[in-house]
Amino acid sequence: MGWVITVDKTERVKRAIAKKMRFTTSVVLCSIGCYLCLPLTIAFFPQAVHISIYHHFHLGWILSFAQFAITWGVCSFYLYKGKRFDDEIEHEFDGEHTL
Repeated sequence: MGWVITVDKTERVKRAIAKKMRFTTSVVLCSIGCYLCLPLTIAFFPQAVHISIYHHFHLGWILSFAQFAITWGVCSFYLYKGKRFDDEIEHEFDGEHTL
């Protein structure tokens, strides 16, 4: 009993996993960059967060609300793409196991 995997299938799975790792790395780096945007702006350009956009609505508020939107967007995108990668890897194993 066990998995019967050909060398060709193993290489394709390795490529699919490497593709998923590249995607995950880029999403994490983008998320960290977006997350650090507000604190770094406050630290290095404190006068910039006080720029009034609309009456008493300042740039700092826009950056803080944007963090929520970016977080939800990145999480949704990651779940969608991650599911596609997992389905691709699962497809590689279809019919290749014995019980």
